[in-house]
Amino acid sequence: MANAVKSARVVTGNDKNDREAAMSSHAFDVISKSRTEIEIAHHEEGHHYKFTVTKNGQGKRVLADTTEVVATSGAKHPPEWYSASARAFATTAAHRAHAID
Repeated sequence: MANAVKSARVVTGNDKNDREAAMSSHAFDVISKSRTEIEIAHHEEGHHYKFTVTKNGQGKRVLADTTEVVATSGAKHPPEWYSASARAFATTAAHRAHAID
C-alpha cells in the first residue's frame, strides 16, 4: 500500500518572495527604523526593543550590544524570553534598511 505524501512549501531564502515569507512568519513588527536605530515590538506580547547602530572596531555599522527594552505589564513571558529572537529580527530589518553593514 502506497503512503500518501503531503506537499509542503519549503522556504529557501533564494528569492525575494521566500525571504519576505520567512520574515512575515516572525512575531515582531518594525515600529520605526532609521540610520541610527531600529525599534521593534513583539506582536503578541507588546514588548518593545530599541537597538542603536554603532561602529565596531573594523568601522562597520552594527547593532550595539545594549538594547533599550520596554516591557508590557501582564505579558505571558518577560521581555528577556524573546531577546535573542528580537535581536535576530532587528538585525535582518536593519540590513534591509541599509542601516548596518
